[in-house]
Parts: sequence; C-alpha cells; structure tokens
Amino acid sequence: MTTDILKDWLRDMPMQFLGKRNIEVLIKAFARQMQELDTVFEELNTKTDLDTAMGQNLDYVGTIIPLSRKEAGELVNKRFHEPVISDYRYRQYLKYRLLRNTCDCTYYNIMKAIEILWDVNKVYYYEREDRPATIFIGLPTVSVDDDDQAKGKPSIMKPAGVGFFYTGQYSMIVDQSALETIRLMCLD
Repeated sequence: MTTDILKDWLRDMPMQFLGKRNIEVLIKAFARQMQELDTVFEELNTKTDLDTAMGQNLDYVGTIIPLSRKEAGELVNKRFHEPVISDYRYRQYLKYRLLRNTCDCTYYNIMKAIEILWDVNKVYYYEREDRPATIFIGLPTVSVDDDDQAKGKPSIMKPAGVGFFYTGQYSMIVDQSALETIRLMCLD
C-alpha cells in the first residue's frame, strides 16, 4: 500500500515554510522520486514475500530459507534426480523448513508442520502408558481403497529423545446382503 508522500511532507512541514514556492517545488521533486521508490519497494516486497512470490522470485526466497526447489522435490520423491514441483507445493515446503529452522519442537510446532506438509485435517495427538516418552499422531480414517496418507510424504520433525509414531485407521464397507436369506411362508 503506497502512501502519498507529497501530502504527508506538506502536512508535516513547519508553518514558516508553507506557501514558499521554491521550497514546495523542491519537496514535490523529492516526493515524486520517493513515491517511485516506495512503489518499487512495495512491489519488491510483494514479489519476494513467501506467501505471494511466484516462479523465479519464489526460488530466490528459497535461497534465503535455504531450500532449493530441487531439494524440496526430493523430499517428495527420491527416485527422480531432477524433480520439478509447483509453486504451491514448493511454498509449503519452504514454510515447513522455515518452521523447522525456527521452532523448539513443541506439540504446536509438530501439528503445524503436519498441517503444512501433509494436507490432512483432524489429526490428533495421543499418548500410551505402555510407551512412555513417545508421541503418537493419529491420522484421519480413510478407506482401504485410498492411498496411504503418509506414503510419499516427508517425515515431520521430532523432538530429541522422544519416540514418534504415526498411526492410521482404515475402513471398509462390507456388503453382507448376499449372506442373508428371507423365507416367506404362506399358511392356508
């Protein structure tokens, strides 16, 4: 959001300089140039912002985090030497790497990482008495015919010294109507 620098400068100018033609001409000249710089900086911020950058600009953001597009693609699929991933997916991996580089691996950080990378909702955390110092993350129930939710997904960060398991539940509808028979008898 650019501001009108000329109006701001004229409004803030001391009273003794108001109405002085030469001073106002100088302020207008500087204000025009500052307005152009402000517009360029705003455009630069938009094009290099993690949430709005696209293409090569997003790759530049990746050099800061640091995670190249190729490295992000290898997180998904290690079989290809030069995987190419979309800006949307690359942005997700950059957000994950940024979170990973700046977090202290709390419950909230782990859940945020799963939300960013795995595109699953209704993930739940639980503990078991027979497995102390272990984090269990339960994934939503899916059909047996669906793909495994954890397959092909990069592993999420885990706190040091703590076990970490993902659990998934699968459901299947079984049609048992063929096993049932109905016998009707008519009594005369």
